[in-house]
Amino acid sequence: LVPVFMEEVSMRSFSFWWKICRPHHCVAAGLGAWIAVLLSDGHEWWSTVKLGAAFSLCLGCLGASIYHYGAANVMYARKYWDRVDVESPALLACVGAFFLLLSVAVALITLPHAATLVVVYNLVSVVCYAKFLAKHWTTKNLVISGVCVSPILVGWLSGHRLHPAVPYGIITIFFGYWAREIIKDIDDLEANNGIRVTLPMRIGIPWAWRIAGGFASVSVLSLVALGPVIAR
Repeated sequence: LVPVFMEEVSMRSFSFWWKICRPHHCVAAGLGAWIAVLLSDGHEWWSTVKLGAAFSLCLGCLGASIYHYGAANVMYARKYWDRVDVESPALLACVGAFFLLLSVAVALITLPHAATLVVVYNLVSVVCYAKFLAKHWTTKNLVISGVCVSPILVGWLSGHRLHPAVPYGIITIFFGYWAREIIKDIDDLEANNGIRVTLPMRIGIPWAWRIAGGFASVSVLSLVALGPVIAR
């Protein structure tokens, strides 16, 4: 079967920017941080710290997405199932970097030092990921899983206590995203060929599926264990 490429979308179109901004992911990141702060410091629904955590993580997710589409434009142009042709990679990298820096600025103004360090970690990780961390499986999926769990970490570190649900949330999200990234690498074998060395390339597709399934199982088990904790 010959792959059917998606219709090219101009950078000047709304659909292009909607796709690379991933607004649903940004909202999820901000909401996750807000819920984690609420669990760790539930004295009031709205506060500077709660809003700051949500806004900072939302901006960070937005910046990370835009930056990566610019920095990894060659790989996205080769994806037969999710093709994105970027006309000006440098422009996207600059716009993404702006939002990443803005997320750090919001964290510096509103969040405790420990939470701010996590936001800074996200910025450094996203930039380094695009430059070299994504090129090998030993760092690729682990780094992204760490970034994806950061809303919960920021929320926890922005509060005054560790809610018993937080560790389960961290495990669920971390291993869930790790499994997701491995599965995406299986789908992206052709797109990554010659650019990256991914886990499926190293150990083969069957073993990559097994490892992804194992990580997904850990994520599901942690989610199941989370239920009784929340119900208390």
